[in-house]
Amino acid sequence: MTRPVGVATPTQHDEVLERRQQFRAEMRAALGRAPRVLLISANPNVTTFVSPYGLEILAAALVAELDAEVHILDPFLPGTIDFALTAQILRFKPDVIGINFRNLDIAYVADIDSKKILSRSCVPTLRTVLARIRQAGFARTRILLGGGGFAAASADLLRAFDLPYGVIGPGAEAITRFVRAVVLQTSMEEVPGLVTAEDEGRPRRPADATWDNDLVPLCSVPHRTILRERNVFFPLRTSSGCGLRCSYCIEGRSQARKARARAAPRITEELELIQRQGASRVMLADGELNVLYSDVYEHALRLLAEAGLGWRAYCLSIKPAPELLRAMQRSRCEGILLTFDTAADSVLSQIGRPGTVASMVAALDSYAAAKLPVTVSLLFGLPGETDATVAQTLALIRSYPGVKFTYSCGARIYSNTPLAEHARRHPEHVYRDEQSDPLGVSLYSEPGPPWELAALLRGALRDTPNAERFW
Repeated sequence: MTRPVGVATPTQHDEVLERRQQFRAEMRAALGRAPRVLLISANPNVTTFVSPYGLEILAAALVAELDAEVHILDPFLPGTIDFALTAQILRFKPDVIGINFRNLDIAYVADIDSKKILSRSCVPTLRTVLARIRQAGFARTRILLGGGGFAAASADLLRAFDLPYGVIGPGAEAITRFVRAVVLQTSMEEVPGLVTAEDEGRPRRPADATWDNDLVPLCSVPHRTILRERNVFFPLRTSSGCGLRCSYCIEGRSQARKARARAAPRITEELELIQRQGASRVMLADGELNVLYSDVYEHALRLLAEAGLGWRAYCLSIKPAPELLRAMQRSRCEGILLTFDTAADSVLSQIGRPGTVASMVAALDSYAAAKLPVTVSLLFGLPGETDATVAQTLALIRSYPGVKFTYSCGARIYSNTPLAEHARRHPEHVYRDEQSDPLGVSLYSEPGPPWELAALLRGALRDTPNAERFW
């Protein structure tokens, strides 16, 4: 890994410097050396190659706060011949192992012909990683599990693998305080976002992204090399957190509950770093761009334009400020991704999405008028869906022949979401794959099975080239 310039200086506040001095002194006194932390990406790269951006941020925090020796390990990195995880643990002798588990499953589809849910679970991958860790004799109390896949089913995963701890939400402060608690053998109460199986996905102390926002990632060279060679988007955050609370989504749990903009100098520093790494395209890795109005967005887009880098981003479906829209037009925008889910206000209110269909359409009109490339994602079968609401959404698709629409049938039910509670009250709308365990795929679909919705939409959109099924 490379150590980017400025990784150890998130702020110059005296309290931050004092805290770091204290933490580092504690580690030296307890261990006689720097703590060793192994960060494992337990995520097979089956569809699109993704850099372990979250782990790179955690690595930066551990170096800055504890002067730790950190290794990022990806057993599934393309070109890796031998898994050899057990041997690497025995060689490195980490004090703590952090595991990022990004997805419960890679792909699932309500198949029209078989009338079944076809899925590919990522849980066996995690099982393999944990088995190799245990072969090395590593204590389960020194393992911290996190990531979006973990946030989706934290209690079920902790029980399934007999692990005491996981973390939900931003991880920079959490991993730092977890390492400190393990080394000093103190209480875990100060670890933000920490959950046990008994907590049922509700952290006792919520995490925020203050530490994460102030850090420039400590990049994994093998991953960044593949991003460059394949011309894949490099990640870059301008803000963190998600203030939305859509009933089916785990983003509100896997990110901080309140959106916060990053400081402009940190964005500049990170962009300079990825330019040196050979990036030509950037994915703005915010939960959704334009969540809060801040000139930080314009700052980032101006830097991208000056560097000649292409970019794409998920954007909140509200009308952008004129200044932001102009900044987008001046830069090399390769795609704006809008999540509508539906064109029916009655369904929006059922799933807890803020705003109205009119406000979302106003956003779409703004981007379309500015001639920016837009893709709108739709999710059929949500609570409150009827034949009439399906017809409303189909009418929206046909009204914008120049806009690309992607759609899915059936909402994935994650155990830590309001949709899961709704599904328990309405089991008649729940459809499961052939796995019997709680980590299998379950879809919620109204007014009928997801494969029937898929068949209906395939017929209705047969002559609509701007719409395609995502799953």
